[in-house]
Amino acid sequence: MERRWQEPKEPVDALDVIAYQDDAVEELIGRWRGAEQRLAQGDDVDTRWTEGSAVKLLLLHMAVREAARFEVIRRLRELGQQDLADGFEGDGESRRAAIDRLQGALQGLQSIDADTPEVLEAAAASAQLWQREVVADRDELLPAAARVLGPPGRRGLPSARSVRARSTLHPHPKASWYDGITALTYLRAALDHFQNSTYDVFSPALGDLEEHTPGPS
Repeated sequence: MERRWQEPKEPVDALDVIAYQDDAVEELIGRWRGAEQRLAQGDDVDTRWTEGSAVKLLLLHMAVREAARFEVIRRLRELGQQDLADGFEGDGESRRAAIDRLQGALQGLQSIDADTPEVLEAAAASAQLWQREVVADRDELLPAAARVLGPPGRRGLPSARSVRARSTLHPHPKASWYDGITALTYLRAALDHFQNSTYDVFSPALGDLEEHTPGPS
């Protein structure tokens, strides 16, 4: 599929982050499905490690993508671009609930043990929601927002690093008043990762897709 949006190699701000995360999510879903197919033909420790790592990284990338969407939506509403903001929001409640569900299913599990039915069902739900959105992201929403907001670094959006630092694994289905307070979102993101054992050793097969752990760095 030819894209009208071309993101920079290194994302500059929240709008770039959405495109960057869409690409990463697409790659992770492919590698996760590939590992599933190999496991259907026989158990293999390295393949299970790859599968579990892909699902755990999927959670991190989904969380960063959601944090970036929040910032883009907020900026568009500030500029009176309500229809475009609504497009980015989409079915946000289901999307955020799916992230929370996946985190809950993964809680306390290492990558090698993350091939439980609960984890795989939660991952599939998140992947399905992403697949409903990604074509509109690439063909409509991202190009339209770039036209409205201007070039990277001049859009009035938080930096890519700042977005990552506030990407909580427990996003509320309905945005709360404190989601817009930077210090509190940093704290929530850091506590998520401290309390929920999301740190892990990922498979070397996915080293190019590791995501910075959300929370202050």
